[in-house]
Amino acid sequence: MSIERKFQHGQMFLAVTKKTSQIFSNGAVVGLGVICILQYFVYLLRHVRQWQADRAMEKHLDQLNEQIVTIRQRKVATHHENTFLRRFISESDLPKAMDIVLECLVPTTDDKSHEASFACFLKIEGDTVHLWRSRGLDEAEEPTISLDETIREQLVRDGYVLLQDRDLLSCPLLDSFSPQLRSNMKQLFLFGIAHEDQLTGALMTTSLYPVEASRQTQISLFRRLTQSLAHRVGNSVALATRQTELQLTQEMLDLRGVSDQVFRDPREMTEAFLDRLIQIIGADRAALFLFCPGNPISCKPMVRCGDPFVSSVEARWIEFEQQLAEEQTTNRKHGLQRLSEDSPFASAGNLQIYNSAELESIGIDRLIGSALLAPLRRNDKVLGVICITRQQADQFTDSNGALVRWAAEYLAETILRVQRHVTAERRAGEDGLTQLANRRTFDERIRHEVKTAREQSTDCSLLFVDLDRFKLVNDTFSHQAGDEVLRVTAGILQREVARVRSTDSVLIARYGGEEMAIILPGVGIAGATRIGENIRATLEETPIQHKNKVFHVTLSVGIATCPCHADTVTDLLQAADAALYQAKRTGRNRVCTADGLANSATLDPGLDATQD
Repeated sequence: MSIERKFQHGQMFLAVTKKTSQIFSNGAVVGLGVICILQYFVYLLRHVRQWQADRAMEKHLDQLNEQIVTIRQRKVATHHENTFLRRFISESDLPKAMDIVLECLVPTTDDKSHEASFACFLKIEGDTVHLWRSRGLDEAEEPTISLDETIREQLVRDGYVLLQDRDLLSCPLLDSFSPQLRSNMKQLFLFGIAHEDQLTGALMTTSLYPVEASRQTQISLFRRLTQSLAHRVGNSVALATRQTELQLTQEMLDLRGVSDQVFRDPREMTEAFLDRLIQIIGADRAALFLFCPGNPISCKPMVRCGDPFVSSVEARWIEFEQQLAEEQTTNRKHGLQRLSEDSPFASAGNLQIYNSAELESIGIDRLIGSALLAPLRRNDKVLGVICITRQQADQFTDSNGALVRWAAEYLAETILRVQRHVTAERRAGEDGLTQLANRRTFDERIRHEVKTAREQSTDCSLLFVDLDRFKLVNDTFSHQAGDEVLRVTAGILQREVARVRSTDSVLIARYGGEEMAIILPGVGIAGATRIGENIRATLEETPIQHKNKVFHVTLSVGIATCPCHADTVTDLLQAADAALYQAKRTGRNRVCTADGLANSATLDPGLDATQD
């Protein structure tokens, strides 16, 4: 190979070597760049992982902090719950124990910045809700609570109800409070107190405790607190119910003892019974009205009793009692309140309880503050109504209503029984034809009245009334006509005596046959003579009609007075009979007294006094 070719080969080798060297030099740079990029990605990956780890650590620390806060809150709540329960359990008096809870919910009532803060316990008896204990409410602001069925169901189901925003504004419960309370109220909590699946009470409050605890912790605390209250409240309610029932039984026995006493008539017994009833329930007056037969919207007072008032006030009060009794006979659309069906005192029959607002709604002013009316029922028939009233506006309690309702039932039965007894006695002492007292009743009464006249140094007059020629009436017009004469004469005697004397001690009796007798206690000879003359004149002018026949009859009257004419029953009867005989002998159709027996008028020779 020539030197030139060798030189060419060397140059080519050098060119290849140079090219190769350039190639390798460029690859190193690229590789180095790739390595740098890879290292950067590794760095970023490590940084992201560190950031994620830091975030996870921070989140874990936050969770730990939240757990610590929750544990602290639970510890605080547990502390307060234990404090509540310890103070509550150590207090044997339930109202005082409730006050402990209320004081925790409303620590002060003087803070003007919390004008809407209040708490109260509600006592639930069926449909009736009573304000049991309260704090933060003025007496004038204490509401009349009404819980609708939705709230009751939620209290039983969930244990509590939270009312706020729209729920609070649309809830009918808000209407129970004064406008000032409603305007400041932002929220309202209710916690149910249930015993044996029965809602017996509730805690109602505008704030919860402790303040630093969460809402859920507060609600949980008071749910447990009310659950712990439920058993004790239930036992307290059951005990109170038993005590009330025992007291009611004792009051019933007390009233039965009054009715078991001896009285002259049902009116006197009823007055004593009602007088004792209003003493027991703290009322001022009572009246018993009986409904008029055939007129269901009319009633008349049988008895009124109670504290006396000045005449103007008493007249107004009596007017209101009449209005209330008549209101009972209508549709009872005003102020009707029944004892709740769940009440231990509930039973069939209407019981009307009026508060002052309901009384004003029917036109009865503030003279009467509250009223209670109970119907007298017997065999599904309303006989009358008892009207109980008082000046105080305090509403009658369920136990008051139960006692009055029982009294109405008892009086209805007792009055009917007494009336039947009195009716039987009256019929036994009455003449069946004239409805006057019979001879047995007359004999008993004359002995009593003569004895009383002697002991009290008063007069007692006796009138013997005998129809003239009565046998002739029977023979001429029939015995039925004679019976009609006797009935007409008896009616005249009753009306004429009633015109002069209204006392119950007057007695008119059928003495025998066509002869009748009148006992006038406290009436002297002059008064008795006037009554006798009125009777005689009235019968003489009265036409007797029988079977299209009209005729007139006359009568003769003999009068004697104790002690003027006699000191004994026998002597008085003989003196009056002698005076009657004198009236017959001197011409009939006249009145004679025992005064004129010594100076008898000249007899009609043709008159036979033995013929009627």
